Amino acid sequence: MEAVREAWTDERLDDLTVRMDRGFDRVDTDIRDLVTRMDHGFERVDSDIRELADRTDRGFERVDSDIRELADRTDRGFERVDTEFRELGDRTNRGFERVDTEFRELRGAMNARFNAVDARFDAMHRTMIIGQRATIICLVGVIGSILATRL
Repeated sequence: MEAVREAWTDERLDDLTVRMDRGFDRVDTDIRDLVTRMDHGFERVDSDIRELADRTDRGFERVDSDIRELADRTDRGFERVDTEFRELGDRTNRGFERVDTEFRELRGAMNARFNAVDARFDAMHRTMIIGQRATIICLVGVIGSILATRL
């Protein structure tokens, strides 16, 4: 079979040109629509990103505020604990001073009683020495009398 060739006439070339121009016009319109839709999409994405960034910034500001508040509360708590420890230390020191005073008073009372006991022992010792002397003198007298009567 023989290939059928059609002749290219000016009219047919003009029709082809018109069809190609319409096709390129349609492609240009589609591309412009696509670019416009993409621009709107990017604007929405940019807006969403700005909104997200703003929300994130507000969230961080709230967290920073919460952290500052927590730090202040913690500082106040430690100040209260420090005050309580100082008061406890003062009370403990006063208690030790009272115990030290009582021990000094007790030591003084014990020393006074020991001195009294020592004085009693000294008096008893003197009495025993006097009693021993008297006993020895009596024995010497008895022995002397016995000897004098026998001689």
